[in-house]
Amino acid sequence: LDGAVLYRSNVRNRLELDVITLDQLNSALHLLEELRDMENKIDGIYLPIETMYAKLREFELRLPRNEVEEVDQLRDKWQELMELAEEVRHKLLIEKRGTFEQELDKQVKSFNVEVLRFRNDFDGQGPMVPGIPPAEAVSRLDFFQQSYVLFDLKRKTLDSVSKLFGIICKPFTELDKTGEELHLLNQLYGLFQKFIRFDTRFRDTLWADVDLESASVEVEGYWDECLALPSKLKDKDAYNDLKTSLQTYLEVFPLLKALNSKEIRNRHWSRVMFVTHSQFPLEANVFKLHHLLDIGLIKDKAEIEEICHGAARELELEIKMKVTEEEWTEQVLAFEHYKKRGPMYLDKAFTERLLEQLEDSQALLANMLTSKYIAPLRTETASLAVKLKEVAEVLELWLEVQDLWQYLEAVFSNSQAARELPQEAKRFARVDKTWMKLMKKAFDTRNVLQCCHGGGEGSKVLHYKIIYDELEICFKSLMVYLDNKRRAFPRFYFVS
Repeated sequence: LDGAVLYRSNVRNRLELDVITLDQLNSALHLLEELRDMENKIDGIYLPIETMYAKLREFELRLPRNEVEEVDQLRDKWQELMELAEEVRHKLLIEKRGTFEQELDKQVKSFNVEVLRFRNDFDGQGPMVPGIPPAEAVSRLDFFQQSYVLFDLKRKTLDSVSKLFGIICKPFTELDKTGEELHLLNQLYGLFQKFIRFDTRFRDTLWADVDLESASVEVEGYWDECLALPSKLKDKDAYNDLKTSLQTYLEVFPLLKALNSKEIRNRHWSRVMFVTHSQFPLEANVFKLHHLLDIGLIKDKAEIEEICHGAARELELEIKMKVTEEEWTEQVLAFEHYKKRGPMYLDKAFTERLLEQLEDSQALLANMLTSKYIAPLRTETASLAVKLKEVAEVLELWLEVQDLWQYLEAVFSNSQAARELPQEAKRFARVDKTWMKLMKKAFDTRNVLQCCHGGGEGSKVLHYKIIYDELEICFKSLMVYLDNKRRAFPRFYFVS
């Protein structure tokens, strides 16, 4: 009930307003059309209200007098409203028709002049003026779009009044042309604005946080939208600027992805700066995308790709070198028990296998040192090669010393031989003591590099060489002694 009363009251107030301008006339005539349509619906609105209040009366409920009166007067007051509407219609369309037609003709002519002026402004100061930056073009587009909306509303008002008076609507071709161009430009600059927002956000992204895959997909989407724009836009400067910017991104993304790989180190960034004649910070909290986008990576594409390719090869060499280094850092020697002396005898078969592995590792390092990409790792790789060379020399000499020691130990452990060769026996005893200490220390250490590489203790080769020379003196003396025995006892010549 309240809604029906309020609607009726609002309509009455609007009908009682004086109509002076064409806008007011247009609004009043649309209101009259609305009331004509409402006449067919009024029963559907009033009947449920009347039925509900009739039911309430049947139950003898106490109802406010003003509500009862409003229900009883619904139809009468609606009829009064319709009579008022008819009076207004007659007044506007018959009594004041001539006045409004004159005003219509006057405003149509005036509007036509305004449209031509608007078009001239659009051509001379609009978003399609050559040479203006995209941001300025977007600003101008917004201004002319808002202006066009007002012009279009005015044109609709004039057309509506003309139709109501049965007058042929005047065409405004310049306004239609401007509207069509604004619609097209909205598509272009709408895409341009999305790209500008992306570009601004992307440039301000930290290099450490960038997601190049999602950014690449986003730019490819803009590229597809750009290609799908109407052909009428493809001769516009803004279209060509947008297309060029997108193409630049599509070309630079592969370089950015290559530079974002794990093998790129600070030394490679230094080479990028040298090639591009630029400087930028590498700290993770300040290094951003704009530092790379502003230095023109594309013009040095070949050099950048070579840097990235070299970095990948350097990483491969570094991995090989690290694997080799870890292999020998963790490698241990194997010992066997010898008589009652404990585990002091180097396992010969195992050691020979180690020597074969050493040979393979040395060949790998030598091959790596011939690569043109080894420069950053040359010192480290060469140092490891020297270590492994010393290890191989020590192990080979170790086995020779061990064989000679084993032979002499069997001889001088015999008391008769010790009596026959007292000086040599003493010499061997000193060497044997040194050898046992050396073997005990080696068994406690076991690590190949620690046992065979000098480090801060001098050359391990020299240590074993000294022992070997001492044992060889004993061996030569023993050979002289045996030769003398063979000459004295020829029948025992077969003794070796």
